[in-house]
Amino acid sequence: MRIGPTHFAVAAIACLPCLATAQHSNSTSYDDLGYLTVLTEQSNWPSPQAVAADLRSDDDATRLKALHLLGLTDRQSYALTWKDSTHTERHVVKPDQIEMTYAALGKNATQQAVIAVQIVDLQLTVAAVAIPEAAGWRQIALFSCWCKYDMPIGADALSLFVSFQRALESPPQVPWHFELVLHGSGGGTGIYRQSEAHYRMRGGSLVRVLSFESHTRHCDAGVPQPWFCEIEKRWFIPGWYGAHRNEPGGVLVEAKARIPETDFDSTVIPEIGEARSLQRLTCTPYRWNETVFRFEKRQFLPGEDNPCLRRNPAPH
Repeated sequence: MRIGPTHFAVAAIACLPCLATAQHSNSTSYDDLGYLTVLTEQSNWPSPQAVAADLRSDDDATRLKALHLLGLTDRQSYALTWKDSTHTERHVVKPDQIEMTYAALGKNATQQAVIAVQIVDLQLTVAAVAIPEAAGWRQIALFSCWCKYDMPIGADALSLFVSFQRALESPPQVPWHFELVLHGSGGGTGIYRQSEAHYRMRGGSLVRVLSFESHTRHCDAGVPQPWFCEIEKRWFIPGWYGAHRNEPGGVLVEAKARIPETDFDSTVIPEIGEARSLQRLTCTPYRWNETVFRFEKRQFLPGEDNPCLRRNPAPH
């Protein structure tokens, strides 16, 4: 029995019939979480496989239709290249990476489809979510981020942008259910910020159940020297709590560091300098509240272990 999300590398998908004309609803709303933008405009899909296949098409018109079907604008669907030393030409972008995942994001076994796309030309990552219906599939959300600071040489920016985390349930369910986890990031002038948001399905819609600033880095380029980098990292670890340790929840871990800029080489591997210096760990416990459908802060129970006082819980 398969209990994890069903994942496909779309590089192997065979060409499927071209997409039908995109049908978008008039209901559109935005949710800006730092550098993560959420668009809830809805459109009808023939199937996730058809959308993914047409995103890979060599035909510009077919590929453009698929990009529009995801919810991308013309500005996000075209890029400029130099035709010669003085002239540029516009072309329809071709995604550098496409990943399609099926996972149950709600309370039942129904699996939603998530198509994640990276377009290096535009330094853009997007993830579209669709749900199955009697007549086909309906897209319900598009997440996007201009995550250029998460695209250093060799980095897998798409896997950082979108991932899945098991949703703990009481009693535990098989097959598992999952939360959709998104990261948005941005910065400039010595400041980097990254946000994290968790989503679950409820009543045919995606609901944000947890969000926090997962990473900040501020390197002071002022005077006097030496300059320092102030770093904060946060990560959420799901877990059980309660008298019988059967209540779902988790712990939000926060670590901080202040290191000389000479020890922080942002042009090579900044993570090494950060990991070497992180300290001052604090843990904030959370519980899952089914009634309000989100994680809520709580207090440690009498006699309950605070993991930040006995060991360093490593980010995963």
